[in-house]
Amino acid sequence: MFERFTERARRVMQLATQEAQRLKHDHVGTEHLLLGLVKEGSGKGVGILQDIGIDPDALRTEIERRGHGPNTANPPANPRQTSRLLRVFDYANEESAAMSHNHIGTEHLLLGIMREPESCAARSLAALHCVPEMVRSRFAGPDGKPMTAADKLYERAMTDLTANLSAPVPTTDVLKAVAEALIKAGWRPQS
Repeated sequence: MFERFTERARRVMQLATQEAQRLKHDHVGTEHLLLGLVKEGSGKGVGILQDIGIDPDALRTEIERRGHGPNTANPPANPRQTSRLLRVFDYANEESAAMSHNHIGTEHLLLGIMREPESCAARSLAALHCVPEMVRSRFAGPDGKPMTAADKLYERAMTDLTANLSAPVPTTDVLKAVAEALIKAGWRPQS
């Protein structure tokens, strides 16, 4: 599964391990994964949290408040991954597959966290009024189903067209036809 992780998701995993070590924990759990996601700071997962209005510092404080304190014994150099964290990885894999993605990115990790509601990470997000529906809505299409990569490309083309057209804006049907033609011709977002 880790071979499907994007470079950014792998970096989040490294940071999660560092966070567990910083907190002197003998395990890497969902709370460390979320701390790693926030610390990495540039992936889609943290972008979604920022869009929802989650303050990274407040989230860090909430996670550390909810988590347990440091171990009295010296923690191992390579902390074990918890079974809950492994379930989050499975959920992230399922989320990626449902979106027809061939990778697991930070956004899939965030969705995986949200599917483990009793985890420290999900409870910390809930304490800051971030619920699964808020995160999932960032991925759903107009029909409420998960958006595929093609759906997202189509939506981005429509947004770019609307933003770059002068008044009067053409009808939605005209925009859809132009967007389809552009995508078929090889158009891809600039950023």
